[in-house]
Amino acid sequence: QEQAGQASECIQEIVLDENGRVPAGLGGCPRPARLNYEFQSLPNLLDARHKGFEQLVLDCKTAFGTRQQQGKQYSTGDTYWVSAADEPRCALEKLAKDVFALHTRGLEAGVDYEADTSGAEWWTLVLQPHDDVGLHWDRDYAVEEDSGWLVHPHLGTVTYLTSVGGPTVVLSRVAPWMNAQDQC
Repeated sequence: QEQAGQASECIQEIVLDENGRVPAGLGGCPRPARLNYEFQSLPNLLDARHKGFEQLVLDCKTAFGTRQQQGKQYSTGDTYWVSAADEPRCALEKLAKDVFALHTRGLEAGVDYEADTSGAEWWTLVLQPHDDVGLHWDRDYAVEEDSGWLVHPHLGTVTYLTSVGGPTVVLSRVAPWMNAQDQC
């Protein structure tokens, strides 16, 4: 029981599979995910001539808020979440849900995954030709800051809407689970 004037501490257990992913499945009993973890390139998934393409670019500019700040290790900006159960609020959320549906094709909500807690985290980068996005790995930076654990997305997707920006590099390596400075 909590004493007056003492704050309760929320301790969250982090469970990772042998590849450093948060296990997929329902509750505490994850089913083996039937997901394709192999590299895929879908160059024709989006067509710039499609009538909704310009709205995607406008939504990117509206949602964009990430800039590297002087002296900061990581850029600080907004990320967004849309669950598989949510209705999309904009063209970007619809795209994020479409990508989620592409990766979960053949899986059933409520059987293979929980729709309320499964979905897509998304963010935008609106780059100018002189901008530099340094080498980085997508991960949950708040968890890293709080615990030192390096939790990466279960699946990652990079979508380019323009030709500005550096290439994406995909490595077939499992990242360490803890930040080197936090390891004993």
